[in-house]
Amino acid sequence: MAKKTGPTADVARIHEPGAINSIELVPRERLNLRALLVGNPNYFGTLKDSPFAPKASVAGNTTYEEIKCVGFHPQAHKLQAVVFTKQPFGFLGGVCTAGSQEYVRFYLSFDNGASWVDQGLTQFSAYDVPGGTTGGKRIEHAVSIDCTPPAKWCTVPNVILARAILEWNKEPPANTPGHIPVWGNVHDTHIQVDPRWLIKWVELFELAKVKFNAPLAQSIDLEQTVEAAPAKALSVLELQELYLDKGVEPHRFALAEITKLIDTPELTAAVTHPFHLGPKGPFKFDVSDVVETLLQQADGSTVYEELDCVGLRSSGLSDELVAVLRLKRPYGFSGGPCTAGSREYVTFWADFDNNGTFETCLGTASVGVYDLDVPPEGLEYSVSLPVDLNPYRRPCQEGPRVVPIRAILSWNQIPACGNPNWVPTWGNREETLILIPPGTPVQPGQYNPFLYDISGRAVCSIDQGSGMAAVGHPFGGVLCITGEIPAALALAAPDLLEYRVWATQGSSTLPIVSPFNVTVEEGTGPGTAVSYSVHQTAPTGWFTYREHGSPALGAWRRVSSPNRLLARWNTSGLTGLWTIHVEARMAGTTAPVFSAGLTTCLADGTTRSSVKVALDQEPPVAAVDLTGYSDATGFHAALPCGDISQGVAVHGTFDITDNVGVGSYGLVLEPLPVGTVSTDYLTFTQSGASTPTHVSGDWTLQTAPAGKPPLPTCGYVIHLTAWDGTIVGCGTHWRDDATVGFCLRSPQEG
Repeated sequence: MAKKTGPTADVARIHEPGAINSIELVPRERLNLRALLVGNPNYFGTLKDSPFAPKASVAGNTTYEEIKCVGFHPQAHKLQAVVFTKQPFGFLGGVCTAGSQEYVRFYLSFDNGASWVDQGLTQFSAYDVPGGTTGGKRIEHAVSIDCTPPAKWCTVPNVILARAILEWNKEPPANTPGHIPVWGNVHDTHIQVDPRWLIKWVELFELAKVKFNAPLAQSIDLEQTVEAAPAKALSVLELQELYLDKGVEPHRFALAEITKLIDTPELTAAVTHPFHLGPKGPFKFDVSDVVETLLQQADGSTVYEELDCVGLRSSGLSDELVAVLRLKRPYGFSGGPCTAGSREYVTFWADFDNNGTFETCLGTASVGVYDLDVPPEGLEYSVSLPVDLNPYRRPCQEGPRVVPIRAILSWNQIPACGNPNWVPTWGNREETLILIPPGTPVQPGQYNPFLYDISGRAVCSIDQGSGMAAVGHPFGGVLCITGEIPAALALAAPDLLEYRVWATQGSSTLPIVSPFNVTVEEGTGPGTAVSYSVHQTAPTGWFTYREHGSPALGAWRRVSSPNRLLARWNTSGLTGLWTIHVEARMAGTTAPVFSAGLTTCLADGTTRSSVKVALDQEPPVAAVDLTGYSDATGFHAALPCGDISQGVAVHGTFDITDNVGVGSYGLVLEPLPVGTVSTDYLTFTQSGASTPTHVSGDWTLQTAPAGKPPLPTCGYVIHLTAWDGTIVGCGTHWRDDATVGFCLRSPQEG
């Protein structure tokens, strides 16, 4: 009889591939997650206002996987998370199987958590990896989405909340920030958004609180924009004055200048520097004391910043290392957002031969940071480094390829790539394990392009019979098509390749040539990345391929936002099953043409060079109605837009239909009294007769709920928002809105 363990006594025995005498017990609730939810959508008690009674109390379980860090790169516009997988089993199979999926959905809040805006869903594959391979240590994975929150002028603070919801083997529902995962967790953090450098005159006058008369206002085009002056790097003297009463040490704010002098071959510059003018000089510190402090430091300080997580983001044959760091203090970063600030650098090393020496430097990534009002739990930033791991892949039959990674964080100094034991002045070191997905190494000169994702869904997760993404999701609107030419990472020069994308349905062929913009990162080695926008056009039907090289080897460029975007396809007016194709060639030639590479799908062993997608352009249809109100004397019928007295409970119904399937929905009260949320007054319940394509239910609004302030007299609406399951754009869904209103009067007015 099996040993009892986990949430219930029902368990299954899972053999850990490649291990000796390793039989582990995985809870029934994990192995049969989807089947149990089909039988009872609220089996685990994670649904609010559900007519189904829960059967088990498994919620937010982090035994197997957990989000540990969420960070934002404000210059590259990437929202990223690092997920730990903590067990050698429980992921439904080893690297020669499909394993299982870990889904992460991101949200942003611009009102400190009162409301949340869905930013999209991403995922990665997790596998059983024998404990003998990992030494019992965790494996760190990374996920990333493109994210551009609204920017503000540099004098206006722009720190917002971010949320990531991790769920194993089940997608967290869209637009449901309060969702509780069964296996997984919710991670909240604060992030900083970089300022914008263009502002309208009217906004500038408002910020400056400038008042002017009507004739002057009529003579100026207030909608015209002005550009800010270039951000200035503050001098040591300016930083000294800025931090005079802030407790920032001289060996912090003078670090860059002192290390610059130390690295100067000609010492004359150092001797004549204002640092050495003595007591009559402008500086209030002794440079010799600062140098002694730096020389005596045995390890990096994490007082101001600390590196917390390092993971691998892998999509097909495309890889990048992601690190998340935390800023802990409001000052000490060389100035606020209106200045050039300073940079946090992270250099990565790999120990491919597992001898503990970390002999391979992979490169350096960085992020710009500033003085800001830091919340008590700090601000989380991310950096990412594209890496070419294709030479290190191996067939799955040879077992999982687990590689130790070391990362060193350093403020305002680039860690020495040739020294994996380098000690930063400000920063720290982290080590972890990454899993390189199996595959056949790409050979030089084979410039075959690969399709990776369609609007955030991996090509192997799209059923080629139906064209639907996992759990029956079609596609619509503008599709984001991503992919890569892996062999281009060996090219020393840019723009040597071009590619084309097209779609077919039966005998119809449709070139995908709409222009689009991407952000690229470019550098000439470790720590040299700059970002800029590129407008992609295809005047001859072919786009220029923008990526090449590797940071560890010299010149390089990556398409960073959206990540490895090949094309945007506007599918408006198109329905049915379409097939997306890609091919490449050397720029300016007609032959040879490199056909699409074959992607092997581990779930069924099939290969595909193109991908079929089902198109749906119909949004859901939402309706909400007011039926009446109830008081001490009973229920009374009422019509929308009528008058209702304070103190009663208002009742109504809602209804949503969709040709493919209703996704998620929500009802809110508008407007809300200050300091309250919609659920203080409004509740709603889905009917047990609802189907996947037709959802209906009832709502109740308490105008004077116990323990809450009564609703003031005003005009109100119940706002229903419904989304379907169609994947639109780069990860949103079709939606519809409906409202019903009434006027709340005092009893005396009634």
